[in-house]
Amino acid sequence: MRPHPARRLRRVLLAPVLAVGLLLGGAMPTQAATSAAPAAVSVTDDSVELSWSSVSGATAYLVIDDRAHEVLWRGEQTAATLPVQAPTSVSVLVVALTEQGPRLIAKALATVPDAASGLTPLTAVTTPTGTTVGWGALPDAADYEVTADGTKLTTTAATQLQTETALGENAEYTIDAELVLPAEEVTEDTVTRSTYGVEVTPATTDVAQTPSDARPGDTLPANVRTLTTSRTTYETYIPMSYLQGESWGFGFPCESADDNAPWFSGDGRSTGYDTGKNRTKAASNHYWTSASTWTSKGVSPTKRYRKVGSTYYYDSQRTAGGDGFVIRPLQNDGRYARTVIEHNVGNPYCTGIADISYDNQQDLYQNGSHWIYGAHDKMPNHQFYRYDQYSDGTSYLKLVFDHALEDPKCLAGWMGGCSAQQYQYTR
Repeated sequence: MRPHPARRLRRVLLAPVLAVGLLLGGAMPTQAATSAAPAAVSVTDDSVELSWSSVSGATAYLVIDDRAHEVLWRGEQTAATLPVQAPTSVSVLVVALTEQGPRLIAKALATVPDAASGLTPLTAVTTPTGTTVGWGALPDAADYEVTADGTKLTTTAATQLQTETALGENAEYTIDAELVLPAEEVTEDTVTRSTYGVEVTPATTDVAQTPSDARPGDTLPANVRTLTTSRTTYETYIPMSYLQGESWGFGFPCESADDNAPWFSGDGRSTGYDTGKNRTKAASNHYWTSASTWTSKGVSPTKRYRKVGSTYYYDSQRTAGGDGFVIRPLQNDGRYARTVIEHNVGNPYCTGIADISYDNQQDLYQNGSHWIYGAHDKMPNHQFYRYDQYSDGTSYLKLVFDHALEDPKCLAGWMGGCSAQQYQYTR
């Protein structure tokens, strides 16, 4: 089996699971706001540093974990340092306590990848006047394309962006970079594309109910519906209906039904949830009320065809084995769950060097937030959905990502300079 950048990532994915109250640590420094901004967050090797502008009449300030709704810090100064350990992510609130009552100053999101993953911290600081999205500089990236709610916003060489999304509002930003390297440096271990996504959402802690004597360790009420189940699905699929084997390149042969290059069935579909058409599928059901996670996986048959003129004639089918396809539910305490997927599954008619390879880690929280990251081949399409069900009978479906394939030969990884795509998405 060929090496893959995700093999390096796996050492991160299988790191010890962190308690939900433990915050950030171990990552390349990044700054999410300028010193003149109302609030800022920076990530270092072993801490998250928060700072904010003073509030007139404030008697004290709190830092609150918005996922566990727990007070983490209290003080009179306008800065706080939180010790942490990678890999993890954080969503915290900064609250000023005044005689008129508690006042929300800022909400901060930050991810802290392990340095071995190749990812950099991703941050977002939201205040009453706007949001600053920041990311660590990626080596070999000349610039970054930023989209807002699916629409291109700008292309920039900077590593942060000021936006108008204020506290209480929703917005989704994606940062995409092509990493440009000399051809001789592109190997099977090279990441050549990096995609980051961050969703800005309102606070889920009921800040108005914060008592003036709140202390670290106190739990505050939530203002969101109760989640009962969060289901995630990771699918690989080929959008074309048919795919010719020879397009995978010299040296990666596939058995043929005749003397011609073989044709195989694709899935003939676009982005969609539970379409039933995929190469492989990994599903994880996170049951919050019972603090348990149930997983399932599936590998679809590969059908081989002969093509005569413009007509495809069915020849046979085989199904690849699932030994290289593992889902590991590592933790679920009813509020926080971590699940890891390791995937190496190939075309059963072809040499094993053309496996579909990916690693994925998903950290989910009962308040609806998450941090999802990993790396994968640029063939076929890679798609991830989150489906939440609530105690009142309602549900919410979210497409986290659908990364389009670049070329069928990318199954061979470094052939043609394809290599791999890394990503992280936080909310």
